[in-house]
Amino acid sequence: MLKKVFGNCPQVKVLDFLLSSSNKYFNKFQIANGSEISRPTLDNFINDFLEFGLLKKSNQGYELNVSSELVKYFIKANLLLANTEIDLQKDNFNLGNYSDDELDDLLKDIFEDDIDYEKRIGNNEEILVNKQEYSELRDFYIKNCNLVKYLMNNQFFDNQPSNITNFKKIRFNHGLK
Repeated sequence: MLKKVFGNCPQVKVLDFLLSSSNKYFNKFQIANGSEISRPTLDNFINDFLEFGLLKKSNQGYELNVSSELVKYFIKANLLLANTEIDLQKDNFNLGNYSDDELDDLLKDIFEDDIDYEKRIGNNEEILVNKQEYSELRDFYIKNCNLVKYLMNNQFFDNQPSNITNFKKIRFNHGLK
């Protein structure tokens, strides 16, 4: 949120990243990458952050110094800015003059359309596989097709519908388990 108000200077980007991050410790690369700045740019001012008490350095890396009064003010400012943004979004969001039932019907239609779409594409969906998976699927298909052809040619199903032992022997002989 700080970037939105104070601009995109590198120091603001770093502070905004650190305030919004859930991680506790970072190395310089992670801070630079998360802040979308270069590592040399970070190196230009990271010592200033340490000197002013915004950051602490430990064996585990750099961390936001949450015990610093300055950092506490930045945290409060960040929260106030976030709440202000939420309020602005609420004011700009207009559902019109719909009743609860009308809104329920609109949402129901939206979700039903999604379900219908998923059903339509479900059977036509392409599945990407790697070469090994493709080879395994092809081999499995060939073995099963050969087994079915063998069974049909030998009229296995017509003559011996209950003879599961023979079926298992045939599957085993054709490399299927």
